[in-house]
Amino acid sequence: MISNQFFLFLQDTQSPLDMLFSISPISILNAILTIAVIYLIIRLSDALASVLSNRAPRARFFFKMAATIVRFSVLFVGGTLIVAIFAPSQQTLFAVLASAGLALGLGAQDLIKILLVD
Repeated sequence: MISNQFFLFLQDTQSPLDMLFSISPISILNAILTIAVIYLIIRLSDALASVLSNRAPRARFFFKMAATIVRFSVLFVGGTLIVAIFAPSQQTLFAVLASAGLALGLGAQDLIKILLVD
């Protein structure tokens, strides 16, 4: 037996047209500025890691590894900020994350298949 909460969950969803009209030019500008700042931070951290690895060749691996960690951290925080800027509904966010998870899973499955066969 399906509870009434499930039907209330289905009624709270927005139509795609409503979601499109909820995006304002200000939020698009904020997202573009966020992407630009993310890009600059990543470029600066890569340049800093390159300079530091040239000054201390023994620690080259550490600096390159730290640059990768900084890059993923900045991308995660930036992605979270962009999601916060557009503020999609919970159902939309779950649908997008499920689609991304499915795509990554299928891609990883194909990659593992290629690695095991070859």
